[in-house]
Amino acid sequence: MSRSEPCVHVVDDDPEIRLLLGAWLQSAGYRMQGFGSGAAYLDHAGASPALICLDLNMPALDGISVLRTLGARGLPCPVVVFTADEAVDTAVECMKLGAFDFVVKPIHAEGFLRVVDAALRPPAVPPAPTRTRTRSEAPSLIGDSAPMQAVREEIEKVADTDITVFIHGESGTGKELVARSIHAKSGRSDGPFVALNCGAIPESLQESVLFGHVKGAFTGATAARKGKFQLADGGTLLLDEVAELTPAAQVRLLRVLQERTVEPVGAAEPTPVDVRVLSATHRDLDRMVAANAFRQDLFYRLVIYPIEVPALRDHDEDVRALFEHFVKVHASTIGCEAPSIDDDVWLALRSHPWPGNVRELANVAHRSVVAHRGDTLTASKLGLRTPAGLTEEASTPSLSSPPGPTMADAERRALQEALEACEGNLTAAARRLGIGRATLYRKLTRHGMTRER
Repeated sequence: MSRSEPCVHVVDDDPEIRLLLGAWLQSAGYRMQGFGSGAAYLDHAGASPALICLDLNMPALDGISVLRTLGARGLPCPVVVFTADEAVDTAVECMKLGAFDFVVKPIHAEGFLRVVDAALRPPAVPPAPTRTRTRSEAPSLIGDSAPMQAVREEIEKVADTDITVFIHGESGTGKELVARSIHAKSGRSDGPFVALNCGAIPESLQESVLFGHVKGAFTGATAARKGKFQLADGGTLLLDEVAELTPAAQVRLLRVLQERTVEPVGAAEPTPVDVRVLSATHRDLDRMVAANAFRQDLFYRLVIYPIEVPALRDHDEDVRALFEHFVKVHASTIGCEAPSIDDDVWLALRSHPWPGNVRELANVAHRSVVAHRGDTLTASKLGLRTPAGLTEEASTPSLSSPPGPTMADAERRALQEALEACEGNLTAAARRLGIGRATLYRKLTRHGMTRER
């Protein structure tokens, strides 16, 4: 790779994370230089990077101490911090110290690279007019099953309109991919596509992140900052996990949808915006409205044209094509030979209930490529796990599902049993359930359960 490519410094004490991020960054056209501790990085005397990625939870010298020191020296470039769910308040403090953004662990390639691109190539800067996006550049929705063909047909119906689309489906089904396909096939495809996970934003920052703020709007607002609506002007904004918005943010979002203007926090005048809004969630907004947990007037503004993304178990005939695709992609990214696949693998994959849907399948493919590169992959090597109580049906019903206790109760029981079996150890409980720590945190919060340690 050319030395002229932007260099990203990754400061993290975990060598596996440094290796993984390095592969992702290289695949996206960046160079990476890794540092195993905060002290080692502060002692580094090389050239300034284009971006610093800084882990907050490091021994001896933690990330926030490193950020304070860099701030005292004068930040040479944007800084993105890595944090666990329990350290989000610290991440907010880092943003007040000048950090550009934060990424919640576990880190996923798409979200991480999106933040990197935003830091180094902000959407507010118009791109050079050398390339025009066309319909052929729409992301590929893999699978020839009837449910996936129905999704494609829905996308074709709405793409060329500006109708507000609500994308519903379980976690891991590919809701953002559907949103990106709508944008790529629309007349706004030359404009920015901005995706925001509302559930990953601290409640105190939701309005600022969505609508922006002016300098001095609150303690730590040392400079004006554009919100996601302004960054998406002329394009498309996806509000993922929209059900996680606070009541105050819901009120302001409703006003934006009605008036097509945003009012940054602390601003005296509204700013016009031209944004197509798509929203998505795995939760049942009908029930939330009935329980007064989501505004009914906002519901009707968002759910104008719903698209249901099927769970993987409902189109399991696509499992083979999806798995082959993910194996090929991950092998290419890592730069290794893809494993050959034994016939018994396909039966095992079709028989698995896939509680994590396509995301879980992609993770299995990634793990298989790393562990068995150039080898023959058999069913026994897949390492499929079936968390008790989380696999029979969808954890959340569709918009038309009747009210009543279903998998929500089973999920709560499974969470409680895992916590009791692991004596409150969250890491062990997440491993027992076959999910990540961040996912476990969100599930505990959703069920109002105490976060035991």
